[in-house]
Amino acid sequence: MLEVNGIEADNIQYYIFHLFMDARELLNCVEQFIFLTKDENWNEVEKIYENYNNLFSATISGIRYEIIVGTTKLSDTNGNAISVPNFFNYCWKLGNDNFKEKIRKFKTELKEYNKLLKDIQTIRNKIYAHTDFKFNAVEVDKFGECMLEQTQLEELKDYLKLVIKICLEMNKLHKNGEMRIDLISIY
Repeated sequence: MLEVNGIEADNIQYYIFHLFMDARELLNCVEQFIFLTKDENWNEVEKIYENYNNLFSATISGIRYEIIVGTTKLSDTNGNAISVPNFFNYCWKLGNDNFKEKIRKFKTELKEYNKLLKDIQTIRNKIYAHTDFKFNAVEVDKFGECMLEQTQLEELKDYLKLVIKICLEMNKLHKNGEMRIDLISIY
């Protein structure tokens, strides 16, 4: 049970907390993935790879999986998923004009990431969620073409920072921001 100032959190506080924690963890994964896969970092990474190549491969695969699946979870519109769109829908139904104003603003900002999110969702659907044989066996190299480009990863960092910003700003609007969320070097 999540508590805020000794009182059980309400639905908005649960949403904010979970979205914040998911976005923060994903941002950490993206930053680590960028570090491990950037050519200019190879001198540092090569030592790890030479000594622990199986660990290195498992780490890369695990982080990539978490990035792809976690990102699509944040933008999921199905049922009761804890996601940004469902959070907006929930807050909108409350009829709070301050929430509605912020939601309009954030939806406009989030549109910039629609293509990126769709591309990541396609990778998730074809490789992890449904394991599309034709796609994996014939059309792409699962471990090459779908690795996510550095430009996509940088854009994903910006998206995740925006999700964190959304959580913090919506938290301030709700009950005067009673829930304290530590940033711990996020911004």
